[in-house]
Amino acid sequence: MESAEDTRPSSTASRNSLDELRLNDCFQFDYPFNYDDAPSMVHSYCSGLLSDNINIVKTSAMQLFLLCRSGYSEVLLSSVPEFFGSLKSAAIVSDISKHSDLIHCLSGIFYYLTENDSAVYLISPDSYVAFVTRLLSFPLESSLYYTVAGLHNLLDHKFLRDQFRTPLIIILLIQIIWTCFLYDKSFQPPVAHNPYLAFASSTSLSKFLAIVCDSLYLLAHRNEMSKRLIHAKQGVIPLLYFVHTYPFQKTQSVCSRLLRILSTHPQTKKDIIKNDPSLDFFKHSANSSFQSNSLDAFWTLRNLSDQCASLSNQQMNEISKILLLKLQSIEESLTFMKSRIYFPHDLEDQFTISRCIAGTLANFTCRNPFTKLFLVQNSVVPLLMRLLTFTMEELSCHSTLCRGTAYGGLCTAPSKYDPIPPSLLSCRCGRRSLPFPMFQATVDFVEATLRCLSHVTSSHQLANEALHQLSTNWMSCFLFSDKGVCWINDLFSITLRLDDSEIDHAINPMAEQLDCLQALHVFQLAKAWLSLARNQLAGRVGLILEHETSWRSAVRNMELSLLSVIDSVSIYKRF
Repeated sequence: MESAEDTRPSSTASRNSLDELRLNDCFQFDYPFNYDDAPSMVHSYCSGLLSDNINIVKTSAMQLFLLCRSGYSEVLLSSVPEFFGSLKSAAIVSDISKHSDLIHCLSGIFYYLTENDSAVYLISPDSYVAFVTRLLSFPLESSLYYTVAGLHNLLDHKFLRDQFRTPLIIILLIQIIWTCFLYDKSFQPPVAHNPYLAFASSTSLSKFLAIVCDSLYLLAHRNEMSKRLIHAKQGVIPLLYFVHTYPFQKTQSVCSRLLRILSTHPQTKKDIIKNDPSLDFFKHSANSSFQSNSLDAFWTLRNLSDQCASLSNQQMNEISKILLLKLQSIEESLTFMKSRIYFPHDLEDQFTISRCIAGTLANFTCRNPFTKLFLVQNSVVPLLMRLLTFTMEELSCHSTLCRGTAYGGLCTAPSKYDPIPPSLLSCRCGRRSLPFPMFQATVDFVEATLRCLSHVTSSHQLANEALHQLSTNWMSCFLFSDKGVCWINDLFSITLRLDDSEIDHAINPMAEQLDCLQALHVFQLAKAWLSLARNQLAGRVGLILEHETSWRSAVRNMELSLLSVIDSVSIYKRF
């Protein structure tokens, strides 16, 4: 950055923040207090921005900056339509690279304009993109601070995000975080005053990083091109460093959130594991005092878990131990919540983390006998069974599926227009009702848990011990019977909309609700259920004749149901 070591202010000069820069004293300009005089003066300043004389351009930009900082930005936009056009011309047409004070003022004007929602509608997005691209290319700290903050204001409007998803803007943002990374690692005691220095301390730098990383997050969210560029420019390296280095909560939060979405992309997923092979970022964030950071860490680990074959057995066990301790903590919390009246949002974060852990353990135990052995030795089977039982009893989207009927059928749903929140109602079986959004979460957790149990009950030294633990717990779980088969069949009926004429569904989900739960998810759930049931029958550990007969009947019914569903799907596809 332009403010090198010899221009950094002393730590006592940190009071010279962007909003406290005494630019009035530096330039000795008086801004107008008379509201009626403002439009005519702005016209003259806009003309000054187009002048060939750089001093006139500087003076005009300075006066406009002071006007915007004094609260006139909305007036300028509404009364002088050509205002931003003149501003854009001054930044793009003129050679301003050697004039730090001018760059500072132009970026400051841009920031104060974006503080007004009306600016989004009065200025074309194309003009914004060209202006932002130009200002981001100047390595002046105060200008970068103003420009990135203004860009972040614009990205709050979802309809503008696609406009700013240009390769150049994304690359410039990645270069900024790399510059901050190198700047931070070489930080020396500041010695001199610089009125354009925004990062007078590590605190101000961490706040700036929070804005940059959040802007990258908004651009990369559900956008393939942005993630590919982050991979190409190795943007994961500074992100991992920032998570470990900065205690500022907002910085850690946005970096963790950005890592989470990057962990869903094949290339950036490998980048995270390559640059943090022992997953220290997870160990650092998993027990964070900030719940959002911890939640993002568990989501990221789950997304990465299918690529963790490079981890040593010791590293795998170390992480598995953290996961088991967290599951035990969640079980205690859920047990406490069950003893009192609660609402679904009380359980949401705890349940989400348990979903992540179940999915991670399922991937960790896939073809890994060493991890299977470790988990069985640490009583993972009864722990997962207790959580699975709790889930089916309390969180199984009761407003849609009910285990209180003869075969786990459907409950009567509360009226769509009932003024009482569905979470406070009960169905005719006397159970509390939970909202439809918990539907997909329940299926996800149950599928991952069953998959993990199917892994740990086969192909390792303590597989029989795991089967014995399973047999002592399965009777209390609603899933392990014909009711479980009927529950999964109901999932197929809803997602595939089969037999609508014969089955009177109490819940008729809207299309956007069905988008979150696809038939593929239910197929994976059914496959995991069958795998676990077959392991139990093959091992025959702890099974009495009555239980074995029940298992075989349930397996046969599940296989027939799957064949029926596959045939139905094939018929639909023909049309």
